[in-house]
Amino acid sequence: HNVFINGGVFSQQPIFDNVFIDFVNRVNPDVKNQDVTSIEVGYGYRSSNLSANLNLYNTSWAGRQLSFGLPIATGEVNDEGEPIFNDGTVNFNDIDQRHMGVELDFVWKPMSKLSINGMASIGDWIYTNNFTGNITNTDTNQPAGEATLYLKDAKVGDAAQTTFSIGANYEITKGLKVYADYYFADNLYADYAIDDEN
Repeated sequence: HNVFINGGVFSQQPIFDNVFIDFVNRVNPDVKNQDVTSIEVGYGYRSSNLSANLNLYNTSWAGRQLSFGLPIATGEVNDEGEPIFNDGTVNFNDIDQRHMGVELDFVWKPMSKLSINGMASIGDWIYTNNFTGNITNTDTNQPAGEATLYLKDAKVGDAAQTTFSIGANYEITKGLKVYADYYFADNLYADYAIDDEN
């Protein structure tokens, strides 16, 4: 049996695209390092035919930055009566996420030639607040207002928050093995497009 606890605090430099904004040699005055605080507690078990690990984690990721291109209406229309847009960017600072969950993995050998393995990971990854960013008109390099990401309690996208797998490996004879694995992923959320009116 073994039990462990890990904790960590670290500061990570901002993404380079968020330091020099609007594609000009102008430093973003609001940019700062990202701060990550994490703690995890785990238990491990080892025997002659079974090894297993259980892990609980909680990570706070603060001060993230996001930049998006954003069309800015000029208030004018073209000859066809369609609105004219300028190019713009919006920079969000101080975006905070909380990642917490539980993970389990095991390998069981019920007989010398057969091993069964599995894992489960169940997470709850959310944005902790709504966030406001500054819009810049990149055609004129002038401020163009603010935009808000309404993300409080929204799920973090682009990675499955629930995964399971189970597999078996059987040695028919020395040098010849067969195996099968099943993998399941769920709670996979999309990234957000702030220029989408929905």
